Amino acid sequence: MDLRRIAALTSAAIALTLTAACGTEHAGAAAPAPAPSKAAPATPAATTTPAVPLDLQKTEQAVGDQARGSDVYGDEIVQSEDHLIVLYVTDTDKGQALLRAAKAAHPDIDTGLVHLKKCRYARKTLDAAMDRVMKASEARSLPYLVYSASPTHDSSGLNVTAAAEAVASTTFRQKVQAAVGTIPVAFAPGGMVTAL
Repeated sequence: MDLRRIAALTSAAIALTLTAACGTEHAGAAAPAPAPSKAAPATPAATTTPAVPLDLQKTEQAVGDQARGSDVYGDEIVQSEDHLIVLYVTDTDKGQALLRAAKAAHPDIDTGLVHLKKCRYARKTLDAAMDRVMKASEARSLPYLVYSASPTHDSSGLNVTAAAEAVASTTFRQKVQAAVGTIPVAFAPGGMVTAL
């Protein structure tokens, strides 16, 4: 982050702090006490996420434990609304073998809830490509910083987030692509992810 950006953020933080401390009080006068309010009873949000049913949870966990780390595993997505689990694998025959092994280890799961879907890349391959991109960014061998890199939801490539000017830069895009080889990369403008 450059010094101008740090200075601007620091100035904004100080201004917000001073504004909050000043409030709307007049010099020498006490602020009026807030009027008591009758709080409305708490109601659940209209857009709550439904809980994942127990059978899906158990099956997802058992199948994931069996599949993650394998050479064919791409991703595993629980779709509660459809009451199914999508397991992305590079080879569906080997995916069936993973399901059989999960069922053997956990006879109480329902592998019928799992829908196998063929994907282009194994998670191991995408993770290695992500590591190369992030290491190139950290080493400053790219013309701009990469804010984040992640596999696409269907394991067909990578998502890379960077500043808008980076995403618009042909050189940046070419260097990122060179780091991952033939794996497709979707670029999106965004901000730097910071820890809370």
